[in-house]
Amino acid sequence: MLACISLIGFGFDSFLPNQPSLIRWSTYDLAIGVFIGVKWSLFIAILAMFIASTIGITLGLLSGYFQNTKYKVSWVGILWVALTLFCCCFYGIYMNTSFQNANGVSILVTILIVIAISRLLWAIIAKFIQQKKNRAVPIDSLISQTIEIMNSTPKIIIIVVLAALVQQSSIGVLIWIIGLTSWTGIARIMRAETLKCKEKFFIESAKAMGIKDSMILLKYILPNTIKPILVIISFGVGSVVLIESSLSFLGIGVSRDTITLGKIIAYGQNNIDNWELTLLPGFAIFVIVYGFNIIARELKLD
Repeated sequence: MLACISLIGFGFDSFLPNQPSLIRWSTYDLAIGVFIGVKWSLFIAILAMFIASTIGITLGLLSGYFQNTKYKVSWVGILWVALTLFCCCFYGIYMNTSFQNANGVSILVTILIVIAISRLLWAIIAKFIQQKKNRAVPIDSLISQTIEIMNSTPKIIIIVVLAALVQQSSIGVLIWIIGLTSWTGIARIMRAETLKCKEKFFIESAKAMGIKDSMILLKYILPNTIKPILVIISFGVGSVVLIESSLSFLGIGVSRDTITLGKIIAYGQNNIDNWELTLLPGFAIFVIVYGFNIIARELKLD
């Protein structure tokens, strides 16, 4: 039902003015506004949780499988990775600060291409370098400490500060901010499930057969540990909807020409006589959050 409402909302953007203050907010306008708000809430929540789950699952797998002693690399490799990340960060910051109309998607694609080329070059260079002293990288400690640092500050405060610092508010920026700050819970659960799964007999058999670590992670560990993660993701979608609505209510995050449920509620706060401006968007938020909580509960009981 929620998916149908969001799909219907994609065809209603042209029916209302961009600014909520320019809308008369009749019953017809309110119904269309709620459809559009539900569309953007689901769009932001699903994409943000996709980013968060991708980061959390990857880091959780690496942390639980390799821990602190099993992943070894030479100092040259560490410096190569550090130089690549520095160049990518410098490029992203330069493009965002120097060009106001810079496309975030093109910047991300360029960074991913640079990382892929760098990885290919390192694979070629490593064949000609004698790596006698490989050092163990404490992946588990680094990821665990990062999670503790991020969890020491409430997530909503980090999101509000980052969203307020961005000069050009947009849906894409908000998705990335929420996604990059919502992966810690997924990573912790994934790490615990990986630690439990890697001690099973079929994992030991796969190692004895000489199967690569990457194949073990993707083919054997991930399918057997994904179920608890789906429950966390379902709860996370509802949480992101609440966060997005709160930011929109405060006027932070999305651009001014985007109609969201939080903006409709904020406009209804200044028009007490029109109680439906607060009730209907609030009920829509309740239905979305409750719906994904039911999905998470069913996944947990399955």
